[in-house]
Amino acid sequence: MKILNVKSFGPVGRFGDSNVYLVLWHLSRVDALSRRALVKFTGLGEGSVRSILNILKSWGLLETRTKGISITENGKTFLQNIPLTLIDLKIPENFVNSDQSKRCVLVKQAS
Repeated sequence: MKILNVKSFGPVGRFGDSNVYLVLWHLSRVDALSRRALVKFTGLGEGSVRSILNILKSWGLLETRTKGISITENGKTFLQNIPLTLIDLKIPENFVNSDQSKRCVLVKQAS
């Protein structure tokens, strides 16, 4: 399943489907969040997060309120229909470099 099929003008986005999923997943677990908090959580740049948020808002999956960005009911339904699961790995600190991610994505029903 491909989430993004968006052609844009200007610089190529430095994010992919897994980043879009991560943003939706994180927003589904909080009431509202700032863009800066999403930048920190995802490790993406400000421009990439802004692009992802603009795409998801145009699809009606997110809304911006005074408290911050939140996921809509359509966004929650969309997220549930994506055949991915986010898994936090329990890896000892000395096993990976501190700048490496400790997340992976499990793709359901894929061989």
